[in-house]
Amino acid sequence: MALITSKNDPYKLVDLTDELLIVPNQYGLIQDLGLFQSQGVIGSNFYVDEHEQYTGLLVDLPRGTKPAAGREDKRRRRWFEIPHFPLIESIRPSDIARVSSNGDGMADALNIKRAEKMVFIRRTLAHTLEVARCQMLSSGTLYAPNGNVVLNVYSDFGVVRKDIDFAFGTTTTETLNKGEEAIAHTQDNLKNGGAYQGLIAICSPTFFSRLTTHNSVRAAFTMYQSQQEPFRLRLGGSNAQHRRFEYGGVTYIEYRTSAASPLIPDGECRFVPTGTDFFKTYFGSADKFETVNQMGQEAYYFEKMAETDDEWTILAETNFANICLNPALMIRGYSSN
Repeated sequence: MALITSKNDPYKLVDLTDELLIVPNQYGLIQDLGLFQSQGVIGSNFYVDEHEQYTGLLVDLPRGTKPAAGREDKRRRRWFEIPHFPLIESIRPSDIARVSSNGDGMADALNIKRAEKMVFIRRTLAHTLEVARCQMLSSGTLYAPNGNVVLNVYSDFGVVRKDIDFAFGTTTTETLNKGEEAIAHTQDNLKNGGAYQGLIAICSPTFFSRLTTHNSVRAAFTMYQSQQEPFRLRLGGSNAQHRRFEYGGVTYIEYRTSAASPLIPDGECRFVPTGTDFFKTYFGSADKFETVNQMGQEAYYFEKMAETDDEWTILAETNFANICLNPALMIRGYSSN
């Protein structure tokens, strides 16, 4: 990694976004599942066209009869703001004083620290995106912890969330029926026969444990574990770290994260369909003059040397909004006992 500065002005801000995006990303389960489709937009807003397509049936008429006009689709456009997530890091002379290098002293030591900062920033941006996507799946709300942007897809789209009580504390509960209820609700709300690949349930460790040890499931789970679990092996990546169980047409996946801040509420799961285009991540433009009216990217990374020659400043940012365009497809699973 060469030490890059402006040829005309060594203290000018330099865009090194391409270098940042080369750094391998450490995403989590949600990214690996491919639920969200990413799309860049120009500026700091995006719109959603709510398009209710009407699919009717033809009726027979006598020849020569003029048919009635078809029913028109319903459309409604909604505008939303994209939250801004900036990050600033710096490198000072004292940070590289003891960094060993194999070549040109200061330049090599600085590049080593820059590489470390890039990895840290890349990891931070990726983790933030993963948490934000989980928040949309868990609560239907936009990730903006300071409250600068507010969005709740249930209230904004006028949808009541579907809840399914697994009642694990009741030994006679037929958990298979609960999964079938989730499948039926998903199919009923895909609108006009929309296609999907399958239904997954992203589970907290408590929910997954109670499911797989329930009387109605224990034997099936034991048999499943004795097999080679082709679904897990096929997905690979970080997914191989998460226990999963295919049962009754649903793939239950345990998502074990920090106990202090679980991404899926404890004792719950979220059913979501795969292979649809209802889950979106919109990336907005950077908050810089040079990116005005340009298509947004996943992340941005800029560097410059302070004119006092005592600090290397790193400015990074990401601007994104996650949204589910059909909130009825996000189903909450829980147990009341």
